[in-house]
Amino acid sequence: MVNNVAELKKAFEDSIDDYLAFCEAEGVKPEKPYSGKFVLRLSLEEHKLITVAAAYSGESLNAWAAKHLVKEARIELKEVEE
Repeated sequence: MVNNVAELKKAFEDSIDDYLAFCEAEGVKPEKPYSGKFVLRLSLEEHKLITVAAAYSGESLNAWAAKHLVKEARIELKEVEE
């Protein structure tokens, strides 16, 4: 059991070290956390097109893009699994 912040920090660091050692032993890359943000580069015309589509649907550009990217990713991955 952890009794203070220093012990908790040490236990956390030890668990990360164990995970990294496990990944190395198994020959796999460790997973890194995602921030939930990424940059998307579009032409001016494409940017305008999706901005208009988002406004037409009553959604923010971010909400519209996220919905459509996730939808297409699920379709793509389903096709790969089949």
